[in-house]
Amino acid sequence: MNVTTTGRLRFVGAALGPINSDERALLFHIFKDIEKYLGKGKVKEIIDSLTLDRGYWGGHFLWELKHRWKTDFVTLVRDDDLDFVKHVEYYLRGAEPTFKERWITVTKRGRKEKKKIRLSGINGLLLRRYSSEGKEKDLGKVNAVVVYDEKDGKEI
Repeated sequence: MNVTTTGRLRFVGAALGPINSDERALLFHIFKDIEKYLGKGKVKEIIDSLTLDRGYWGGHFLWELKHRWKTDFVTLVRDDDLDFVKHVEYYLRGAEPTFKERWITVTKRGRKEKKKIRLSGINGLLLRRYSSEGKEKDLGKVNAVVVYDEKDGKEI
């Protein structure tokens, strides 16, 4: 289905499956259909950036999004033990980025409440990985947004 709003053509893709379906496979099914019906390379032309809200997507899946489908993406990094988090922490130790404070409204247990966050953007953060033999591999550059959450006046 496509809908025109404010002069721009919009597409909605849907893939249905059982409750335990892999969201990654469903998304790639939609991408394959885009190429089948609209032409090769149309995924990147249609999707500037994809927002992946929750769940475990996996590094291979994210790599495929960027390299096979040429799609930029935004996702949460929830695990503090990931290499990516360590790269960001290392960067923050050597730089003094400017953080901006914002008040946001969140819903907890059906109630809306205000919460203060601090955020800063990092452009072109170089990611590297080291093999067990100590060989360095450049994984490329990424952009990141660091968000600090406050609970009872303390950063978490």
